[in-house]
Amino acid sequence: MKIVICEEDYTLIEAIHSTLSKYAKQKGINAEFNLTTRKATSIERFLQKDKAECYYISLNINSEMSGIELIDLISQNNPHAKINILAENESDFANVELEKYNIFKKIIKDEHGNMKDHLKQSLDEVYANFKASDFTY
Repeated sequence: MKIVICEEDYTLIEAIHSTLSKYAKQKGINAEFNLTTRKATSIERFLQKDKAECYYISLNINSEMSGIELIDLISQNNPHAKINILAENESDFANVELEKYNIFKKIIKDEHGNMKDHLKQSLDEVYANFKASDFTY
C-alpha cells in the first residue's frame, strides 16, 4: 500500500512518518512511503506519474497551493484514494469546502496528545479498506 505525507512542520512530518512506519512494521502492513514532503508541488509532480492508496495532508501547508487545493487535486487525479487530513485544531475541519471531498479521517496535530493513536487507527482502517477492496495502483 502506497502512502504519501505532506506536512510543512519538519518535526511533525518526522513524527508522522516515524509513527506510521513503525506501526506498519509492527502490524505487518506492507506500507511503502512513496513521498514525504513539505511542498504541495512535490505531490503535484508525483500525481503526474504515480498514485497512492493513502494520503496524509496538512490543511495548514504554506505552499503554492493550499491544503484544500491539494486535496482537490488528489481527489481529481486519484478518486479512490483515502485522504486523511491533519489540522492544528478542530475548528480547521469546519471549512465548508471540505464537505465536497471524501475525507477518510480528520486528525489533530498534537505531538503530546492523541495524534499518534489517531494515526495508527487511521492506518489500520485504511489498510482494512485496502485489503477488502483489492484495489491497487
